[in-house]
Amino acid sequence: MPHATPHFILLSAYLGAQTLEEAFAHPALARVLWLEILVNPDLDLRLWAQDARAQAAMVTARRWYSTYRTLITVMLNRPSMPRDSGPIDHRQTRRFQEALRYAAAHLGATQTAPS
Repeated sequence: MPHATPHFILLSAYLGAQTLEEAFAHPALARVLWLEILVNPDLDLRLWAQDARAQAAMVTARRWYSTYRTLITVMLNRPSMPRDSGPIDHRQTRRFQEALRYAAAHLGATQTAPS
């Protein structure tokens, strides 16, 4: 049985990719994959688990999740990810914020601040 086409939140919008194969062929993959992993709990990377780019993206996503868990949970109602208390590159904060806002708007998540 063929695999269903994954539903991307960011990869299709940012890279024009409709499949993981297209995404992994794109030169900008590293800039977007960690964000897709962070905002898309349905993304299945098992086929790419041995790929160094996928492994690095998973680590980066876990670190950003660990740092901004409350914000991500409130904006996206995302299930928890494994924790990783390693450092994040704060130069990526704007990209993270933009991706989070885009994902929240496209997922229909409530963007109301908690009381």
